[in-house]
Amino acid sequence: MSQNTSSLDALFGAVSARSDGSEVMAALKSAARERILVLDGAMGTQIQGLGFNEDHFRGDRFGSCACHQQGNNDLLILTQPKAIEEIHYRYAKAGADVKLYPTQDEAMADLTNGRLDAVVSDKFVLVDWLKTTGNDCCKLVGDLKNTESLTGIAVRKGDPLREKLNAAIDAIVKDGTYAKINAKYFDFDIYGKD
Repeated sequence: MSQNTSSLDALFGAVSARSDGSEVMAALKSAARERILVLDGAMGTQIQGLGFNEDHFRGDRFGSCACHQQGNNDLLILTQPKAIEEIHYRYAKAGADVKLYPTQDEAMADLTNGRLDAVVSDKFVLVDWLKTTGNDCCKLVGDLKNTESLTGIAVRKGDPLREKLNAAIDAIVKDGTYAKINAKYFDFDIYGKD
C-alpha cells in the first residue's frame, strides 16, 4: 500500500472523494457485497456526546408517545437518522475495522496478543485489568470525548432518596472522605476531573 492510499481506500477500495459522504456509502455497499460488515463501536458514548434531550429522541414521529424515550438509542435511527449516519461515517472514514467480542476477556486476550490495536471499554474495567494483567503490554491513553464521567445511581422519578443521596455525596466530597475512598480504589478521579 502506498503512503498516499487512504485508510478508507485500504478498507473498502479506491473511491472518488465527494464532500457529501456518498463515497463512504458507495464503499460500504461495495464491501458488503464481498464480506460481512460489522458497524459497531462505542455508539452509546458517541450518542451521549450529541447531548440529545427527550425531544431529540422522540422527533416528530414519536412526539405524542406517552412513555419516556430519552436514552432509547435504537429509536434514533428513525428520529435522528442523519446523526447516526454521521457517527458511522466517522468510524468508516477513520479506517476502523471494528470487531465485536462476546466477552471482555476475549477482547483483552486479542489486545494482549497483538491482534487488536485498541479496545474501547468501561474505564473501571480497563484500569482493573491493567493493574492485574495488562500492565506489561498496554496502557490507558485517555477518555473518549464526552464520556469522562458516566457513573450514576438510578432512582425513581420524584423519589426523595435522590436528594438524600446527593446530600450525602456532597457531604463526603466536602469533608474529604470522597478523596480518601477514591484514592484507595482508583488511580483517577471517578468524576472525571483528572
